[in-house]
Amino acid sequence: MSKLFKYNSKLVGVTFEGRQAVISTLKGDEPLRVRREADNEYDPNAVAVDVKVGEEMLPIGYIAKDKNLEIAKSLDAGIPVEIKLASLTGGNGKSFGVNIELQYNQAPAVAKPTPAKKAAA
Repeated sequence: MSKLFKYNSKLVGVTFEGRQAVISTLKGDEPLRVRREADNEYDPNAVAVDVKVGEEMLPIGYIAKDKNLEIAKSLDAGIPVEIKLASLTGGNGKSFGVNIELQYNQAPAVAKPTPAKKAAA
């Protein structure tokens, strides 16, 4: 049986690439999704978070590096990760922040290949 992870966290990277403009329009009940970015030049375990605004999914941040390894493994194994917006912070001249709730099952451990036995001469 796999371990269930469930916790709250704050997204990182919310002040880059126009994400503050998107976050400033959120009401708090918008659907979120997690998306793997295995080709991310800064972090091979990168997990982006997008929000649905109208018919579009727009990026609003990332799961922090110290929390994304197990999420990345689960996503790579095809295990769904549930995510929802817990709260929005900031405004009134301060940068907006996004707090999320995550829930997912741990990916199964990958079996290590056993070395082939040498044939007796």
